[in-house]
Amino acid sequence: MRAAALGICLALLGCTATVGERELLRPWDKPAALVAEAPERSNIELPVTEGATLRGWLLHAPGNGLQIVYFYGNGESVIDAQQHLKWLASALHADLLALDYRGYGFSDGKPTFALLAEDALAVTALGGRLAGGRPLVMVGRSLGAALAIHAAAHHSATALVLFAPPTGFDDIAQSIRGQIPWYARWAWRVRLEEPLRAMHPQPVEEIAQVTAPLLVVLGTEDELVVPAAARRMLEVAGSADKVRCEVRAGHGRTSPGLPEAQRCLLEFLRARGL
Repeated sequence: MRAAALGICLALLGCTATVGERELLRPWDKPAALVAEAPERSNIELPVTEGATLRGWLLHAPGNGLQIVYFYGNGESVIDAQQHLKWLASALHADLLALDYRGYGFSDGKPTFALLAEDALAVTALGGRLAGGRPLVMVGRSLGAALAIHAAAHHSATALVLFAPPTGFDDIAQSIRGQIPWYARWAWRVRLEEPLRAMHPQPVEEIAQVTAPLLVVLGTEDELVVPAAARRMLEVAGSADKVRCEVRAGHGRTSPGLPEAQRCLLEFLRARGL
């Protein structure tokens, strides 16, 4: 079927793939049993707009000198990220807040980029209240990095840590095109739907407003957020204190679960007394 479609496209000397929110947002396809057990399996809830409730975990670790707010990657949930969450809480002696996005994991509602951005502000405000004057460290991966940037541009944070941060929708569209086989790539054009093209500010614009100490962890083999794009995010960031950590990994492994990334994160925070 794919070969036939490719042949038709080549014959017509070009094809266009239109990408919108439906293609980019990938809520985790959760079993019905998990939906039913969500209130029992999560230990914190946050009511948000349109009648939705975000649910997830508030982890505590001995020492709890920090409050971390964690935003995970697309297609994930707090369950998928649980090893990352537990490591962060334990290694940093921190309390950690991680809530599923609306429509993802334990949470209900229907996700859109605008609503996820709005929810990220509510989650960060909750994290600030839970911090109670302690340092607030925000950590985001992939889609979650974009949400963390948005939140850090509007809330005061002690530090911001980004894993594989996308610059915006155009770069994501081009990365999708890059995953088409090389021999057919010339015949394909990836086009963003108009609402995505018109959506501003995008992460590369908002990160200029971030002044907190910043660590960007990028994967040198990242096929989705290419290294040049991640480096550009660091260059345009408004922070005067920013560090780049490059790890040999693709997009999926550029995360707090990678030992090289863990070392970078620990060194970054310890050097700043956190």
